[in-house]
Amino acid sequence: MNYASLNSDAGLALQHDILAFQAISRICDRFLPWTSSALRPAAVQIALNDILVNRRRMVVELGSGISTVFIAGMIAEQGGQLISVEHERDWIEQVRSWLTPKQRAVTTFVHAPLVARPFQNETAVWYDSSFVGKLIADAPAIDLLLIDGPPAYQQPHCLNRGPALDVLRPYLAASAAILLDDINRSGEQCVARTWSDQLGCEFRNLAVEAGIALWTLGSGNNISQ
Repeated sequence: MNYASLNSDAGLALQHDILAFQAISRICDRFLPWTSSALRPAAVQIALNDILVNRRRMVVELGSGISTVFIAGMIAEQGGQLISVEHERDWIEQVRSWLTPKQRAVTTFVHAPLVARPFQNETAVWYDSSFVGKLIADAPAIDLLLIDGPPAYQQPHCLNRGPALDVLRPYLAASAAILLDDINRSGEQCVARTWSDQLGCEFRNLAVEAGIALWTLGSGNNISQ
């Protein structure tokens, strides 16, 4: 296939993902069930770039999955901790089974059931903060926050990811990076605009490049493609 002829957004996204997968494949030497619900390879690469280039040592991800394996792999090499929050206990055990012993040693899974929580005068369904906050409060400041959960792909739950900033902002490092997946969807776009107002800084819309929105708080090196 002549990828240079793919000038549509879908074609450009494919090119980004192919190049990204080549770059990140050395982190994982085994087959993983990559589906359309997982982060795109280009989004995973941006997260790994940030960990390596900006020396992130406390990473929190909302929504466990393929990204957990790659992030844990990078942290196992570079040092640091990963906290992965997930609402399905069985899925946690599945993802845990994909990790090597070294990756498990740097990863803490948090099983947090979903509960109703207000956001923008709507009712979102987010992780029970009593499970999340207790663990994160005892950890170092979060310098990379990756949001790929809870599920928010259909009404009336398209704003489900909105409460993340309200809950976790007190634990963010001054120079943290925030990645929000699925920025191509209207719900995440609404969430992103609200967060930018709260943070006082604009996000980079990397919908084509990686399917994510990116905020960089304070100073930091460019880690996007």
